[in-house]
Amino acid sequence: MDGITPNYFILFNLLGFVFGLASIYKNINLKYDKEVFLDISLIIVICGFLGSKMYYFIEYPEEAYLEIFQNLFSFGGSGWYGGFLLVLIALISYCYNKKYNILEMLDNIIIAVPIGIIFGRMGCFLAGDGCYGTETTLPWGMTFPYGTIPTTSFVHPVPLYEVFGNILILLSMAAYRKKVIFSGQFLLLYLFVASILRFNIEFIRLNNIVLLGLTAPQIICLILIVLSSITYYYRTSRRTFEL
Repeated sequence: MDGITPNYFILFNLLGFVFGLASIYKNINLKYDKEVFLDISLIIVICGFLGSKMYYFIEYPEEAYLEIFQNLFSFGGSGWYGGFLLVLIALISYCYNKKYNILEMLDNIIIAVPIGIIFGRMGCFLAGDGCYGTETTLPWGMTFPYGTIPTTSFVHPVPLYEVFGNILILLSMAAYRKKVIFSGQFLLLYLFVASILRFNIEFIRLNNIVLLGLTAPQIICLILIVLSSITYYYRTSRRTFEL
């Protein structure tokens, strides 16, 4: 990892936004006008950034408020789930006000999420920003002596686990795309599978325990697993439901 700088974190996150937005444009270009794509792009960029900062300030208030302005306007100090949830709320509100089919729109957008995660986690890995995992004796354990948050101990390269996991999810989504039979199915399947992946990875990450031996991301994952499962069952048993 010698010579690696934190600039990789910014670079790969920007690439994640670019390729993620490109995938959205490809999906909605034939169904909606270009103004819709521009609106969605602004929602994702602005709400994604603000939501991730809000999550970080809530989860790590002691660290965040020490240098509040630096943390607020930097790419560091962020929480992925905060950005995802705020973007989701904003998109639902946008579609509702524009009278678009919310679930159909989210089906067209959701594929950008694993793309963004793949690039984002690769940036985390190259920068050694501290989102690596617990110490390990496994042969693929790595050290990050030159990272943003350095360590000389052999640890789980958690960002790589998430990269490979999301590549598999992305390939599965691409293969499953034409088999969708109702609006929202693509979204629900992604939320279910991705939440299971993140829930298990959290056991070897370094996030704080907040409730019943679980981290905040694990609690969010459990909520998403339950909600996506119930909604999927409801949608398959009552096809006429439209949001």
